[in-house]
Amino acid sequence: MAFLLLHNYMDFIKNAFSIVKNLTLLEKRLICIKKLYVGARLLNFNSEVNQIMVIPEGYYLLSKKNKLPEFFNDQVVTLELGNITIDGIRRSNYIYKEHSHDQVQSQGYPIDNRISDAELGIKLVKQFDGEMNRFLNALWFVKDNSVCCDGSQYINSVSKVTLYSSGGEFFSNGSGGLSDVEFSEEELEEAEDWFDLITEHAVMRTIGDVNYRDIMTIGKDGKEKVNLSSFSRSLLYLNSARKSGFIPGKISLYTSILETLFAVKKDNTRKVSERLSIFIGDSDDETELIYKNMKKLYDIRSSYVHGSDLRNMLERQLIDYSLILDTYVRKAMKKTLSDYTELNYGKGTNKNFKKVDQWFEELVTSYSNR
Repeated sequence: MAFLLLHNYMDFIKNAFSIVKNLTLLEKRLICIKKLYVGARLLNFNSEVNQIMVIPEGYYLLSKKNKLPEFFNDQVVTLELGNITIDGIRRSNYIYKEHSHDQVQSQGYPIDNRISDAELGIKLVKQFDGEMNRFLNALWFVKDNSVCCDGSQYINSVSKVTLYSSGGEFFSNGSGGLSDVEFSEEELEEAEDWFDLITEHAVMRTIGDVNYRDIMTIGKDGKEKVNLSSFSRSLLYLNSARKSGFIPGKISLYTSILETLFAVKKDNTRKVSERLSIFIGDSDDETELIYKNMKKLYDIRSSYVHGSDLRNMLERQLIDYSLILDTYVRKAMKKTLSDYTELNYGKGTNKNFKKVDQWFEELVTSYSNR
């Protein structure tokens, strides 16, 4: 009996070796890449959510109270990333995405001998960084914050190939500073909705894949022009504004967002002040207050752009105005993205600058003629 069992076992081993020997390189690779992980720490972020949150779809958000995935306990992974990096991840909120080989293939990345494990990792990290940019901006749509990601990690759970990106998205809050912000489960779900809207209307392709030639074109006058829709351009300005900790520069970039959304090229102070106040104001009093604040904000912007002295303003005053403008920009972007997508003009839309400019002119006229 024992001999029969041993004989059967040897036959099983022999057949197994035969199968592996006859596998094509592609088949071996599909077996190797069972699970791929790309993730990063979330900094300046707090949440009381204890369970694993999936936000956006396919992403797992682990609070500090959750245990990290088992692959972080692997000695090879620890050696590659370093104990300090692993320890920092354990003490932080962590967001990661899990890929199977089927998912990778469906995204257009061939898993065969033409692409190495490292090359695949670079592609997935690039995709992750672009989607994280959208997620971080979606958190800003919920409320002001300085949540950011530091360098992302790519890990193949089978081959143990690891990559570490030293990049990341570092944002400041409306006052130009950094501070932890608490997000509830409801707010994270709201952020997921904004992520979907940003993806649908404000991103031509993954931001991590966009290069200079993709977003610039030469106009009839021979000058370079931005080759993006107005919503996509506003998102790029938002990235720049949130990365700036210098308040006058932040204010200047915020006004560029409004000028883009409201199709303004001339008489910027009056047009943006009018259009914004009427567009987001909920009452006559609020509309008047927004108009006055925007006039003051444009004075600050003008002084900064033209090199005038801003020392007569206290730092606290500049911060207060920056926070006010941060709120205005958020309300304007949320309203256009959720309720007025027809105001998206430029590449990939059926609207041009003149049509949107005319729409806002009529909005101001109808408000004045009430």
